[in-house]
Amino acid sequence: MIKTTVIKYSPKAKEMALQIEKKANEMEKNGYQFISCTITGSAKAVLIFRTPENKEKAPFFEEIKDEKKETANDKEFNLKKETGEPGNGEKYN
Repeated sequence: MIKTTVIKYSPKAKEMALQIEKKANEMEKNGYQFISCTITGSAKAVLIFRTPENKEKAPFFEEIKDEKKETANDKEFNLKKETGEPGNGEKYN
């Protein structure tokens, strides 16, 4: 089961972080696992939780094995980085 909750208006980052942490810990005690959150333009946060039984039904990011393979773009970026050529957001000196 998925559950969402909204954190009230908190324009200051530290206050927002503390409220998210407090709510996440509270929900964990009730058997929910924190999945994600998003901050709205009106300085509120939407927190998303799930119950453990959903674990087998849908894998989430932390459960996916990281088997990153180097792509052609990675090779080009690394070559440019080694040779000092500009590219991929780098600028001429």
